[in-house]
Amino acid sequence: MATLHKVCDAAAFEQLRASVHMLSADLDVVAAEAECLEALDREERAAEEREREASGGDGVSSVPVGAAPDDAGARIVQLHTECMRLAAVAARVEALNKGLAAQAGMLAESEHFAQDLADAEARVRHATELLTTSAAAAEKMKESVRA
Repeated sequence: MATLHKVCDAAAFEQLRASVHMLSADLDVVAAEAECLEALDREERAAEEREREASGGDGVSSVPVGAAPDDAGARIVQLHTECMRLAAVAARVEALNKGLAAQAGMLAESEHFAQDLADAEARVRHATELLTTSAAAAEKMKESVRA
């Protein structure tokens, strides 16, 4: 019922429309970020696939048992680099989650402000009606005193 009232009342309708517009913009940002993360994921998979093909394609460590320490060191450096790359992706995901949480709080705050503003507008309209009625009553009293 409250939603129906918001659609019928012009001010409430504008508030609802603005809220929907803000939500739509937030969803667009989330979709763009998801696409970016998917592209990064595809790039990582392609790099891993190339690496597997270059190392024999079995997906197992390229350092055989009993290999020279230099080979093991190279593999450690390679794994460290890969971990750093994944850590950067994880940090980016965490930053996006924090940003979305902050925007959700801002959206709730904006909705609360919009509701407060709509309530204030309603009080102003009511006060205007009271003043108009009072002015009309005062005018009638003046006319009755003159007569």
